[in-house]
Amino acid sequence: MRANLRFAMMLSATIAVGETADFWARRTARPDANGLRGGSVVVLGYPGHGRVGRGVQRWRAQMAVDACRRFTCNRVVFTGGAIRSTVSEAQQMATRARSLGLTEDRIVLEERSTNTWENVTFAGELIRDDGPFIFVSDGMHARRAVRYWQRQYPDRSDTACVDPTFRLFSRSWIKAPSAVAHMVKGLRHSDE
Repeated sequence: MRANLRFAMMLSATIAVGETADFWARRTARPDANGLRGGSVVVLGYPGHGRVGRGVQRWRAQMAVDACRRFTCNRVVFTGGAIRSTVSEAQQMATRARSLGLTEDRIVLEERSTNTWENVTFAGELIRDDGPFIFVSDGMHARRAVRYWQRQYPDRSDTACVDPTFRLFSRSWIKAPSAVAHMVKGLRHSDE
């Protein structure tokens, strides 16, 4: 019984960390999404290998479609090359977004990148004159992408923002490990 209680407490604490980190990242990344109407959505890549990978890709595609509708965006840029598959991460997520009703004329694929730094670099080349845009991923990942954007494109640093939509207990199984991974990356000062 004690083992079950310890497990439940550890699980609850892990979920709380993930939810808190996601909420914090979505609320503290500046600039915010005000005035985004007509801009773009940039979906950060994720390898679609295995059940977890496919689940993360489905979640990001759903968030992208929701953000595109909510902010009346002109296009969605899906990022990510073919790293663990013969089909690019961008194409895998775009396929899911099409099934959710995103029309072909709004879909742009960036299929060269192999990490978040490159997602930002190559997406920046595609949205050169689009004005404001929103990064879609879990909150910690999107916040890191905004920091990368500000470093790579300082003259356009105020055009990038994090999708502010926080959904409590939505995909907690993704948020918790992501929060830990991004905290560790932050401690290592990694650019990937």
